[in-house]
Amino acid sequence: MSYQDAVSKHPLSVAQHATSAKATERAKMCVIQEPDPRQRTKLLRIGMRQCRYIVSDDPRHAICCGAPTPEGSSWCDWHRKLVYVPVQPIRNRRDALAS
Repeated sequence: MSYQDAVSKHPLSVAQHATSAKATERAKMCVIQEPDPRQRTKLLRIGMRQCRYIVSDDPRHAICCGAPTPEGSSWCDWHRKLVYVPVQPIRNRRDALAS
Protein backbone atom coordinates (compact mmCIF):
# COMPACT_ATOMS: atom_id res chain seq x y z
CA MET A 1 0.00 0.00 0.00
CA SER A 2 1.37 3.41 -0.94
CA TYR A 3 1.54 6.39 1.36
CA GLN A 4 -1.24 8.14 -0.61
CA ASP A 5 -3.52 5.09 -0.28
CA ALA A 6 -2.96 4.97 3.47
CA VAL A 7 -3.61 8.69 3.87
CA SER A 8 -6.76 8.62 1.73
CA LYS A 9 -8.25 5.73 3.77
CA HIS A 10 -7.55 7.48 7.09
CA PRO A 11 -10.44 9.70 8.25
CA LEU A 12 -8.05 12.51 9.23
CA SER A 13 -5.39 13.96 7.03
CA VAL A 14 -1.81 13.64 8.25
CA ALA A 15 -1.74 17.33 9.22
CA GLN A 16 -5.07 17.06 11.09
CA HIS A 17 -3.92 13.93 12.87
CA ALA A 18 -0.66 15.57 13.96
CA THR A 19 -2.54 18.67 15.16
CA SER A 20 -5.09 16.64 17.12
CA ALA A 21 -2.30 14.60 18.73
CA LYS A 22 -0.53 17.80 19.79
CA ALA A 23 -3.79 19.25 21.17
CA THR A 24 -4.41 16.07 23.15
CA GLU A 25 -0.89 16.19 24.57
CA ARG A 26 -1.31 19.87 25.53
CA ALA A 27 -4.62 19.07 27.23
CA LYS A 28 -2.96 16.33 29.28
CA MET A 29 -0.25 18.76 30.36
CA CYS A 30 -2.79 21.43 31.39
CA VAL A 31 -4.82 19.10 33.60
CA ILE A 32 -2.81 18.68 36.77
CA GLN A 33 -4.29 17.03 39.83
CA GLU A 34 -3.96 18.74 43.20
CA PRO A 35 -1.60 16.72 45.42
CA ASP A 36 -3.10 14.28 47.90
CA PRO A 37 -2.97 15.74 51.44
CA ARG A 38 -2.07 12.29 52.76
CA GLN A 39 1.41 12.74 51.19
CA ARG A 40 2.24 15.69 53.43
CA THR A 41 5.52 15.29 55.28
CA LYS A 42 7.38 17.17 57.99
CA LEU A 43 10.16 19.34 56.56
CA LEU A 44 12.89 17.47 58.43
CA ARG A 45 11.62 14.12 57.08
CA ILE A 46 11.23 15.12 53.43
CA GLY A 47 13.09 12.80 51.05
CA MET A 48 14.49 13.02 47.56
CA ARG A 49 11.98 13.68 44.77
CA GLN A 50 9.32 14.93 47.24
CA CYS A 51 7.68 18.35 46.90
CA ARG A 52 9.19 20.88 49.30
CA TYR A 53 6.36 23.41 49.04
CA ILE A 54 5.43 24.34 52.62
CA VAL A 55 1.69 23.99 53.15
CA SER A 56 1.54 24.76 56.90
CA ASP A 57 1.28 28.16 58.56
CA ASP A 58 3.55 27.40 61.54
CA PRO A 59 7.22 27.89 60.52
CA ARG A 60 8.49 25.97 63.57
CA HIS A 61 6.60 22.84 62.51
CA ALA A 62 6.77 23.19 58.73
CA ILE A 63 4.79 20.62 56.75
CA CYS A 64 5.67 20.11 53.07
CA CYS A 65 3.44 18.88 50.28
CA GLY A 66 5.43 15.64 49.89
CA ALA A 67 4.02 14.75 46.44
CA PRO A 68 6.41 13.22 43.86
CA THR A 69 8.44 15.74 41.85
CA PRO A 70 9.89 15.62 38.33
CA GLU A 71 13.63 15.03 38.02
CA GLY A 72 15.57 18.14 39.02
CA SER A 73 12.64 20.00 40.61
CA SER A 74 11.90 20.89 44.23
CA TRP A 75 8.17 21.13 43.61
CA CYS A 76 5.42 18.88 42.28
CA ASP A 77 3.71 20.02 39.06
CA TRP A 78 0.82 21.60 41.02
CA HIS A 79 3.02 23.79 43.22
CA ARG A 80 5.50 24.53 40.42
CA LYS A 81 2.64 26.30 38.59
CA LEU A 82 2.11 28.42 41.72
CA VAL A 83 5.74 29.44 42.29
CA TYR A 84 7.31 29.48 38.81
CA VAL A 85 7.15 32.71 36.83
CA PRO A 86 8.33 32.27 33.23
CA VAL A 87 10.97 34.70 31.99
CA GLN A 88 9.55 37.37 29.72
CA PRO A 89 11.29 38.29 26.48
CA ILE A 90 13.34 41.50 26.74
CA ARG A 91 10.89 43.42 24.52
CA ASN A 92 7.98 42.62 26.83
CA ARG A 93 9.96 43.64 29.93
CA ARG A 94 11.00 46.89 28.27
CA ASP A 95 7.37 47.65 27.35
CA ALA A 96 6.20 46.87 30.89
CA LEU A 97 8.82 49.21 32.37
CA ALA A 98 7.88 52.01 29.94
CA SER A 99 4.21 51.99 30.94
